[in-house]
Amino acid sequence: MLFRLFLILAFASILWAFHPKQIPLKAKFGKPHSTLTSTPSSANCTMGWYDQRIDHLTSVEPPNGELTFKQKYYYYDDFTRGVKDPPIFFYTGNEGQVELYVNNTGLMWEFGEEIGALLIFVEHRYFGDSSPFGEEDENNLQYLSSEQALADYATFITTFKTTHHRFSNSPIVAFGGSYGGF
Repeated sequence: MLFRLFLILAFASILWAFHPKQIPLKAKFGKPHSTLTSTPSSANCTMGWYDQRIDHLTSVEPPNGELTFKQKYYYYDDFTRGVKDPPIFFYTGNEGQVELYVNNTGLMWEFGEEIGALLIFVEHRYFGDSSPFGEEDENNLQYLSSEQALADYATFITTFKTTHHRFSNSPIVAFGGSYGGF
């Protein structure tokens, strides 16, 4: 699976590097230029809540007795119109509200439009509105780990592809920055 992801990323990098219609980094007089037709914004996306497991790694019941929490996510599918098995660009949330990354991750939007990708942004557990324990989060940090976060993303993607049949055969390319780009 990792080798397949590596091949997809390598192929996408090669396509981007040799694409005949390169997007200039700066237009005349130093103003930024982009061919992007849709402004990166959470207002353009569909927002949802995913019932995520609090603990993927053990069978011990969490202190609050709840087995799941609401994890916030956004997706944008306008670029996928007419594309068979469009790729999924998946942003692995990091230390902040997911809207910050939806609104400021231009590369995903630009490249996503170019190749007809579905964009998904999932908020990291314990950040933004995705709090497993609400005001008691600071007393339950044993569930805040990169292993739990990776399991969150794996179960989210599996469920999303199962419930959105159009994307069941779509390849996935993960994006992230800072801690979320691990």
